[in-house]
Amino acid sequence: MSQGTFAHAIGMKRSGFIRLIQPGQHGMFTDNFRRLAEAVQTTPDELRSRIGPGGQADFESAGG
Repeated sequence: MSQGTFAHAIGMKRSGFIRLIQPGQHGMFTDNFRRLAEAVQTTPDELRSRIGPGGQADFESAGG
């Protein structure tokens, strides 16, 4: 799936999605976060736990 297609699936513009995946801290509206979780077939709480507090991702325990 392209970045543009994925951005559209979660209700964001491609440019906003690109900014979001860049290194650093970025804010995200709750509705966008919920749609992001739905797009990757998980719940917002599960997605938050996979991303980790303070931006430290824990991909090993997430099966990745």
